[in-house]
Amino acid sequence: MEYSSQYAPEGATGQGSARIQHQFKVEPNKVRALPAGQVYVISRGKAMKIAVLQAPSCRVPLPAPRHSSGADVAAVPDTEVPKAPEPLPF
Repeated sequence: MEYSSQYAPEGATGQGSARIQHQFKVEPNKVRALPAGQVYVISRGKAMKIAVLQAPSCRVPLPAPRHSSGADVAAVPDTEVPKAPEPLPF
């Protein structure tokens, strides 16, 4: 419920209104402006901004594909090496 009161130069008039109004827990523009790795967690009516670690990019070479005859086929090796994780900004 959202309430409002009316005021005149001499003070409160005693008049007002009430209406049902949806309130966001976090303003949408604040969510859109977050950098990568930061999120808002909302639980039980409360919101908190947190930083989330990026999952490591693990690259493992795939097993060599087999030809329909059962013979191994040469595969291109996967040479990407995972980078060290970046430190958190806080």
